[in-house]
Amino acid sequence: MEADKNGISDAVRKLTEKLRRFKNAEPESVRVEPVRKDSFLQQRINENEAAARKKTVETYHGYMAPMDVFGADSYRAAAAAKDTDLIFKAYTLYKSVMEASKSNTDDSTRLSHIEIETPLTKNESYTIGGMFIYLQLWLMFEQCIEDYIPIIVPEKGSKYHLAFESLQSHYFTADEKEIMAAVKNAYYS
Repeated sequence: MEADKNGISDAVRKLTEKLRRFKNAEPESVRVEPVRKDSFLQQRINENEAAARKKTVETYHGYMAPMDVFGADSYRAAAAAKDTDLIFKAYTLYKSVMEASKSNTDDSTRLSHIEIETPLTKNESYTIGGMFIYLQLWLMFEQCIEDYIPIIVPEKGSKYHLAFESLQSHYFTADEKEIMAAVKNAYYS
């Protein structure tokens, strides 16, 4: 019985010694810091923001160079090219009317507002889907407009029309400002 106690004590002593040597021999680089919940969450937020910026930049690129992005025979390329053409025509029409009205306007007689009808105002991705900012940015950056910016104005029911306002007085939402910053950084910095 005495031999068993010595055998168990000896085994426990040897195991304790091995564990002590193992712990002392472990390099610092192998030790893992405990993962903090807030750092993990911040990493996920950063990844999501980077993915959103990438999607924003890719979406704008589809308007900037639709044939390159979608292919020359693609329906999406044709649709993007048509939409940029339509917004540029609307801008040109509005600017022409404003220029023509300058010579015939005085304090008492002037244009109060101009409503433009275009297929763009029938496209839900522009009217309620938040995609209209890409056409606005295309006008600003690709066509270098600095005077008027198009806006979609709701009418009664589910109808919309296109109007323009001064670019300097236009209010961009926080989301639109983020999209604008991502596009500027990717293509115009």
